[in-house]
Order: sequence, then structure tokens, then C-alpha cells
Amino acid sequence: MSEDQLVHFKWIAFASEAPALQTALADGGANLEPPTPYKPSGEELDEFAHAGFEPLTLLAGAVAIGFLIDRAVIAIKDLKHGGLVVEQTADGLKLHETSALPRGVALFVGPNGTERFDSSKPGVNIVDAMKSLVGLDKKP
Repeated sequence: MSEDQLVHFKWIAFASEAPALQTALADGGANLEPPTPYKPSGEELDEFAHAGFEPLTLLAGAVAIGFLIDRAVIAIKDLKHGGLVVEQTADGLKLHETSALPRGVALFVGPNGTERFDSSKPGVNIVDAMKSLVGLDKKP
């Protein structure tokens, strides 16, 4: 797989959920760095306050964007605590759960604005919408 087909990402997860997520990403071909403890920045402290009883883990690596989006959608549907924020940054994608969004909702923040997806609404295909937002729907 060429470098232009890979996306670099950082996924912030609860420590108890990190091993299963790490296994799923590795099974999908992700090149993962060893997980590290995640310390929220000053701006993120309020956002992660609900996680105070469970340490956060940072998973970082590179994987095919389509696979990462598929894993993100599965995570959105399975979240027990809240929604998922996917930020498109110069360094790749940053994914993290937030209690500010209801379960099953994803907020995609990219250079062209913000898009909200609710997986519980009929006709909403989060995978296709997110692929479109990162440009994967374009033919080469």
C-alpha cells in the first residue's frame, strides 16, 4: 500500500477499551506505535473530565483511511459513553469520544467545516459521508 493511501491517526480511548481497539486496528493492517498514556491539554480537560476514573490511552499509527473510517463507525455504534469526534488535522485524523454528543453521533471537523452524523437516523450512511469528507469518494 502506498503512502498516499495511508492516514496517520491518533485515537484516544479508555484504557479498558484500548486493547480490543488496538487488536482490531492491527488486524486491519494498521502500523501501530506502542500505546501511551494520554494527558489532555488544558483545552481538553473539561471534555475529558467524565473519564477521570479511568485513564485514557493514546493509540497512534498509520492505516488505510477506509479501514479507519469503518472502525470509527463501529465505535460510534458501540459507544457506551457518548459520541465520537473525528478531527482532520495536518498530522492526520484525531478520534476521541465525548459526552457532549449523544451515543451514536459522530462530529467530523475538517478544513471545510463541521459535519454531524447521527447513525440512528434512517438513510444516514456515516461511512460514505465520512469517506466523502476526506476525499475518498473521488475517482483517481
